[in-house]
Amino acid sequence: MEFKVLNYNIDSQEADIMFIVDNNSFICYAHPLRDVQNLKKNKLSFFTFMADNICRADSSFCIEKTDVSYYSYKIQGKFIGNKMVKIGEINIFVDGYIPADIQIDEFISFYCMRIDLMRSEE
Repeated sequence: MEFKVLNYNIDSQEADIMFIVDNNSFICYAHPLRDVQNLKKNKLSFFTFMADNICRADSSFCIEKTDVSYYSYKIQGKFIGNKMVKIGEINIFVDGYIPADIQIDEFISFYCMRIDLMRSEE
């Protein structure tokens, strides 16, 4: 996984970061972000904001930009349980109701208003 910091405000500890995973890229919001240089050294996790229209999907991975807002995306990936979706090498927590009839290892798609970076130490 590669990333590029698009902008970073050290005073407010906010950043827009573009991540490239396989053939997909997406811009996420990061706050608080104290040290951009340590992103490579930390385990990264992601969280969707305002996920909706969650349903079964074809067996493929994608993150597609929508024109609803600057950070909005359509996401499609494998449901791995605990409200988590796997897309390539990353896991994204889904902030929304996942229908009870969707089983682990099925593919789902949904829309979200933003993807946030959440960082945990290795």
